[in-house]
Amino acid sequence: MRVMRQTLILVTALSLPAGARAQRDSSTFVLDRAGCYALTLGRWSGPLPTNSPEAHTPPSRFRLDTVAVQTRPRSRFAVEPDQLVPGRMVASWIPTSKDSISMFWSTGFIGVRLRFVARGDSLVGIATAFRDAHAAGDPPDPSASVIATRINCALRTGQARGDTLFVSDRYIGKEVAGAEITAKFDASDARTTMLRLDAPVATINGRLWVLGDILVALSVNGNGFVAVWTVAGPKDVIEAYLAEFRSIVRTKHPIYDFGIRSLIVRCACD
Repeated sequence: MRVMRQTLILVTALSLPAGARAQRDSSTFVLDRAGCYALTLGRWSGPLPTNSPEAHTPPSRFRLDTVAVQTRPRSRFAVEPDQLVPGRMVASWIPTSKDSISMFWSTGFIGVRLRFVARGDSLVGIATAFRDAHAAGDPPDPSASVIATRINCALRTGQARGDTLFVSDRYIGKEVAGAEITAKFDASDARTTMLRLDAPVATINGRLWVLGDILVALSVNGNGFVAVWTVAGPKDVIEAYLAEFRSIVRTKHPIYDFGIRSLIVRCACD
């Protein structure tokens, strides 16, 4: 009996430090991986599973937080932005091993799931677009390579969605909006045509708005004819521009992949 009691004490003594060490290692990994990242998304392996590409396209920038949004059966942590489109779920992330994480954005029915392995200050992995309803014969959910590179976090605004864009005071007094658009074009000519500064945007109250009126920043590169541009202005103009943009991308030509990130617009006033 004495031998059994001593054995139990020894097993308990050995097991407790291991459990505590695993918990400490997990906590250290969460703190180490938390922060802001810029995401590079590869080409999808097939067509997206629904007609809502914005629900399946991860944002070009995101933040991994240390605030728990779920504690059972395991802790999951907050992500900003917390939604890609309105839905009943918020994004979250979780360590899956000593060097890997999993995260998702979901409406509760459709979304995108990302699995990463830590590589220095970067995260390398696969994004999978999904929907919860599948019929016999449906193609598999498409996937794409993803690389997330750590960046400095912007000043937090207290709002969960998007980043802050500071613009001139020419729209002060009006309801304003802003967005960052990422698009992959079939060809450079198509990209040039869409991004012409004199390209019509909308006619509001008798005024014709062109892209040059709302364009804040533009970045292009020759790797797959990608463009990233930021627009800001009166909310009705920006909404009209984004609605027309979405109608174009539904055809998959000349843009075969895209993402839209809402921005919080503030005045760059002295």
